[in-house]
Amino acid sequence: MTQAAVERGEWFCAKGAADGWCQAGEFERALEVMEPFVAAGWEPALWAKADILLRAGRTEEALDLVRPDEADRASQAECRDFAELLVPHIDGSWILSVLVEITEGRDRDERVLELIAPHADSARRARDEGRWNHPFWEAQELQARVLERAGRAEEAIRILGQDMAARRFLTQNTLIAYAELLARYGRLDELRELSTGQDAHTVLDIYAGALREHGRAEEAETVMRDAIAADDQVGYRAWLSSTLLRDGRLDDAIAVAEPGFSQFSRRNRPCREPLAHTSADRTTSRSS
Repeated sequence: MTQAAVERGEWFCAKGAADGWCQAGEFERALEVMEPFVAAGWEPALWAKADILLRAGRTEEALDLVRPDEADRASQAECRDFAELLVPHIDGSWILSVLVEITEGRDRDERVLELIAPHADSARRARDEGRWNHPFWEAQELQARVLERAGRAEEAIRILGQDMAARRFLTQNTLIAYAELLARYGRLDELRELSTGQDAHTVLDIYAGALREHGRAEEAETVMRDAIAADDQVGYRAWLSSTLLRDGRLDDAIAVAEPGFSQFSRRNRPCREPLAHTSADRTTSRSS
């Protein structure tokens, strides 16, 4: 049925009619025109329907309709078609992040970087102008992510480092992404500098974790104990007590977390929870 309709030109007429309805803002009519071809299993109609849904602002429905299977089973052609469907509709951060995910390992990094760059620059300008509600608040993080996977980690570090120095970022997620990038590449001096400034509350645990990864566990513990002594943040105690617990130092972990036990506010839950589970496990082990 579908092939015959194509041969008679009916598909092309239907596609033209659907485009016309979309231009007029009549998306439901456009979907009605397309539906018989979709029902018949005509793959181009499926992609055309997804495009109509995107133009109608029904993003999740569109992506669910044509989203490729998991990366290890999706074909190169499927991923390419999916990416090409998204490109004309990149008017929101969510679609941009999906594009980054679906193109990983698909030899499309340079093209994706071209699409991200103007949005990342726009986010930087927004921060300079004191605007925080920018739709592409994660564009700088996405840019660094694609640069890293393209083998340009040094460039990613340089660009995000300049953003950090100039305070040209919109969310803590971007700051965390930069700290994690430094940690992955062993840039401990830069990470130390970042974690001793005004952003310590956000990234000190990343620095301490990086020290441990490089065989400097005692130094990591000292860093966190010094931080607790200077600024008794519940997050510092939670990180250190959890780390000591993983190292089998239960008594030390309890001593670190104990000051939070007498305070029953919800903010102290991160300190109590790991120890509560471990204490329960120890009690069960002794009774068995």
